[in-house]
Amino acid sequence: MRVRLEISACIFGSFWGAFGLASPKPASPKLHWQSLASPPSLGSPKAQRGGTLRLYLPQFPLTLRQVGPDAHQSFRKVLDDNDLSLLNLHPNTGQWFGELATEWAIESSGKAVHYRLHPKARWSDGTPVTAKDYTYILEFMRSPFLQAPWYNEYYTKTIVAIEEVKVSEGPEEIVVRLADTTPEPLYATNLRPIPRHFYGELKADFVSSFNWKIPPNTGPYQISAIDKGRSLTLRRHPHWWADELTYMQHRFNVDEVVYTYIRDPNLAFEYLKAGAIDALSINSPEQWRAAEDDPMYQKGYLHRLQLDNDMPRGDYALVLNSALPIFQDPKVREAFAYAMAVDKVIHELLQDAYLRLEGISQGYGAYTNPLIKARPFDLQKANALLDSAGWQQRDTDGIRLKASQRLSVPITYSGSHQTPRLLVLASEAKKAGIALTLQPMEPAAAFKSILDKQHSIALMAWGTPYRPEYRSRFHSSLAFKAQSSNISNTANLRLDQLIEEYEHAGNDSVRIAKAHAIQQFVHDDGSYIPLFAVPYYRLAHAPWLQFPEVPGTKSTDDLSVFDHSSGGLFWMDTSIVADVRSAQKRGLPLPIRTRVDHTFSVLSKAAGKAG
Repeated sequence: MRVRLEISACIFGSFWGAFGLASPKPASPKLHWQSLASPPSLGSPKAQRGGTLRLYLPQFPLTLRQVGPDAHQSFRKVLDDNDLSLLNLHPNTGQWFGELATEWAIESSGKAVHYRLHPKARWSDGTPVTAKDYTYILEFMRSPFLQAPWYNEYYTKTIVAIEEVKVSEGPEEIVVRLADTTPEPLYATNLRPIPRHFYGELKADFVSSFNWKIPPNTGPYQISAIDKGRSLTLRRHPHWWADELTYMQHRFNVDEVVYTYIRDPNLAFEYLKAGAIDALSINSPEQWRAAEDDPMYQKGYLHRLQLDNDMPRGDYALVLNSALPIFQDPKVREAFAYAMAVDKVIHELLQDAYLRLEGISQGYGAYTNPLIKARPFDLQKANALLDSAGWQQRDTDGIRLKASQRLSVPITYSGSHQTPRLLVLASEAKKAGIALTLQPMEPAAAFKSILDKQHSIALMAWGTPYRPEYRSRFHSSLAFKAQSSNISNTANLRLDQLIEEYEHAGNDSVRIAKAHAIQQFVHDDGSYIPLFAVPYYRLAHAPWLQFPEVPGTKSTDDLSVFDHSSGGLFWMDTSIVADVRSAQKRGLPLPIRTRVDHTFSVLSKAAGKAG
């Protein structure tokens, strides 16, 4: 499971002077230091180093910044995945182990964690990673010049100090201090450094000044070329400092990764068949079936891979903008949920390959509220709710009216593969007198519009942090603000209180209870209409792309080129590239292959329990 707060909250950290923080303190004498030097390795000894991997980029980034306006876009995940943290969490065992830190110790109060930094850690420009890169985090993240209110708040109210600890010898040490106790202090303090020597003193022009500057990083790859609007290239560091770490061996094997911007995922499949890209995630059942029927697969020039996973499920939902007058009535929001024929989409279009998502925070074990069930398609309940909300009249098209206003609402989304699904939802919702109009947009434009709260209904899929994170999407301090993730504009003091109690819970049982209460509140509020859960990862790829015996981890949900927790497991067998292309040119068939791995299947586990 990836060690990452929602919207990659754990990327950065602290500073002294301007904020009046204390000077470096002597080491605490009563600390129990922990370490895990050799976590179970994921890489295969069969892996080969080398080759250029060509992939597609569905959204060309508007910036290379990882924070601030327009930073929340698909390429941001590439950059975040390539940044190492103090610690890492093994995706299969759940064990913490050192990454940029070698050891750690939790103070008895539970409100601070000490870290000993890896003395060999280096930025990609060769500069050592030092305690100063951590003590700089708060200066950076609290700056108003970032134009990032969520980060400003989190690194003020949650992370209150990051201190350099004075040591007489040995590796540098830091301590990260929290405002309150938490049952999981390692998760809360597992920060990524910020290169102080690169950013320096932030100024009012930060957003524009750093839009396209390439910052140094601590991971295996670095951006090497940018062709704006067309492609981005990353090259592996030839002498990456972490190559010697046991957990990193036999991983991140390709020398170069080239992303080509392709607007339409259907067009991306044509690029794959033409040999212009090497792999394509095709979790869509429609594309998976199309790949099987395609001559390129039937002749063995393309292979398919399915890896079942067991991980938190992204909150894939229709999100209603409750700031709009039409959605301020909770009866209307609930009626919309009952008017969505999600199960029909799953059965008829998705071949029952997807699961119905019951609510937010699914797949988190004890943290998931098992009592919450998604509202089913029920026209009788939808009609009753809309009648009681005053939407009793209908026009000649059967669409409901109230004070001459038509119950017509656009859905903002990106991705042409979503259109058939939304058309089914719109067709069934019309039976309740609801007119859903489709508003497809380019991914970057759609995301910007949604973050700026210019949508009525947004089709969104949120990432999966280590533990559920609620402040960024549901706290009132981030409602009605552009470029924040509270896109439902939820603003409720009781929910704020629950979120704060969840964040400050002193033990697991209290925190779990608060998580359940938050999930119940969101369900009752009705601004999130849960849609689908995908219990696997699927890929179509060239035959020269090779994988370990188990081709991923419990949390693998894409090719994971850079993810330092579970990615970079594949490699390219460059010795067969010429043979495959020669066979294709001559029309000679090769072995057909679809590989399906059920190692981490949640469906088989459920079936076993049922039996």
